[in-house]
Amino acid sequence: IINLKNHIGILIVGLTILFSCSKKALPEQAIGMEKKEDKIRAFEHYYQDGLKYFILGNYPDAQAYFNKAYQVLPENGALNYMLGQMALANKESAKAINYGLKASKSDSKNKYYALLLAKAYEQKLDADEAIKVYKRIIAEMPNSEEFYFDLANLYLHQRNYNEALKIYEKIERSYGKSIELTRQKQQLFLRDNKYEKALEEGEILMKAFPEDYDIKAAHAEFLYTNKKEAEAIAILEEVVKKDPNNPRSHLILADIYQMKGDDKKANEELLLVFKNTDVDLETKLSILEDFMRNAKTDDAKKVALAMAKAIVETNDGKAKSYAALGEAQLLSENKAEAWKAFIQSKNIDGNNYN
Repeated sequence: IINLKNHIGILIVGLTILFSCSKKALPEQAIGMEKKEDKIRAFEHYYQDGLKYFILGNYPDAQAYFNKAYQVLPENGALNYMLGQMALANKESAKAINYGLKASKSDSKNKYYALLLAKAYEQKLDADEAIKVYKRIIAEMPNSEEFYFDLANLYLHQRNYNEALKIYEKIERSYGKSIELTRQKQQLFLRDNKYEKALEEGEILMKAFPEDYDIKAAHAEFLYTNKKEAEAIAILEEVVKKDPNNPRSHLILADIYQMKGDDKKANEELLLVFKNTDVDLETKLSILEDFMRNAKTDDAKKVALAMAKAIVETNDGKAKSYAALGEAQLLSENKAEAWKAFIQSKNIDGNNYN
């Protein structure tokens, strides 16, 4: 759903233009001109007050004034757009569609009017109509390639994977290759049991970015998840040789070695991650929590303690670091050391009840 405040700047900048468009849309016949001008003035008064309250976040009053403006000029595009946005935010998809249709009828080339209509159809779960609108936006309005992503998602929702793949090809022509797009295409190929095509996508991406080690790590992960551990390890070992601090590669290697039952190598890889200053604290804490939950042997408890100490060394001064160290010390039954770590954590953050 479109956030109501996202288009405030656009609305303010376009206000004068929208009013002038509203005036031009009216028939300027000599008979009854004065009444028509009064009508326009009344509309502008209600519309401006509606915008004012909308910008201030007072949506009930904004709705009230927009409704009054609607009684005066129900076909005005800008007004229908605003009413449609509010209906969309209130999950009134039928109303939003009605307002979107009216707005688009007043200006068929206005991208924002068309987008409102597309989002309203999406909210109603009418993928067919939403697809039609997105196709029109892309075909008729310049610089609309970004909406290929919405179109692809709708095809995925319909399980129309062939059309989704075609859209991904168009996205790549517009924006180039990326890990995210390649992964999406691979998943679609795997749905049709086209493993070789999925594998080819990853290899093409690696060739396109030969110095991008994250892409190589991603391809290795794809190989690993598809039971090609030896090929995955070969790529990952090449990566860590050239980029020793690549955390993703070490994490994948740890998973592979753990799966193969080589706990020693798995733990060595994990420790490298914990000593890496580029890996954020929350990621380390999450890994450590999972590790300690399954640490039953003395060796595993020692590894957990080494991880916790590495967290303190790379995230010194953080209350959570010392709290994690306290938990690891407690796991190893080093109660005196655990006490010291918990006191240190408490002194840094006295609000931590645990």
